[in-house]
This record gives sequence, structure tokens and C-alpha cells, in this order.
Amino acid sequence: MKFGIYTLVIKFEKNSVSHFYNLERGWGNGYVLLPPSHPYYGFDYDNIGVYVHGGLTFGIKFDSSNFIKWIKEREIDGDVTIENFEKFNDYWIIGFDTGHHGDNKFTCPKEYVMSEVNSLLEQCLSDDIKGIQKYKAVYQRKDKLLKIEGN
Repeated sequence: MKFGIYTLVIKFEKNSVSHFYNLERGWGNGYVLLPPSHPYYGFDYDNIGVYVHGGLTFGIKFDSSNFIKWIKEREIDGDVTIENFEKFNDYWIIGFDTGHHGDNKFTCPKEYVMSEVNSLLEQCLSDDIKGIQKYKAVYQRKDKLLKIEGN
């Protein structure tokens, strides 16, 4: 988690192949969850100026009621877990997949997906985003208050 943004990676279902052209896939998908105060909240993923593997292919309001079905029998990693997923119900989730031509377990292993999702998180905090400084300032003040209260 960084500045209120969280990561999630989900492994493709066991033995799955792309529905298009019967192609092999990489390890899985990567997502970031943006809180309602983030400047990209609610944006269509085609209108978000970031670059990740294959481009963004997903953007929707997170629905915790479907989360368990979505990850059923899949490996997940990142900040969102079985124990805490319900707190993200108001977040906007954007992400990418590794189901493109040429993607496979060698070109897109889990480590690559994790690297790309972390890059996506960093890009969502770019100083080039209109309104991001105000957004960051709110989280910096919260962090300072927590440190003061903790001492």
C-alpha cells in the first residue's frame, strides 16, 4: 500500500488458455485499487494515461460480494487478501492481463506481473496527474498524525 492505493495480483485459473485463438497465457493479472479521492477514480481504463504490459484491460468499481467467486481456487498476492477484501468496496480497480499473443509462463511469470503491478501503482502517483499533489498531501498528513499518535 502506498498513499492509499493497494495492489492485487491473481493467477489465471489452472490450465487456462486465452478464449481467443486458444493461446497460452502468462502467470496472471495485475490490479491496483484506487480510493474515491484519487484523481483517476471512475475513469474508463482507456482514458487513464499509464503504460503496463498490454495496456490496461480492466476498470470497474470493486465489488466485494463477487470477490470470493472471482478468486476461487486461485493464488493471489499483493495488499488485498481474503482477510481484508471487504474494506475495498468503494474502490475503483484497474488492471492488466497477461493473455496476449506471445504471453506465456516464461515471458510473463509471477515476478513479472508483480513488477508491472508495482509500476502501475507508481504511475498512478505520478506528479503529472492533475490533482495528485492534493491527493498525496491528504495521505501525508494522515501518516504524520498516525506517527504523532503512536509516540
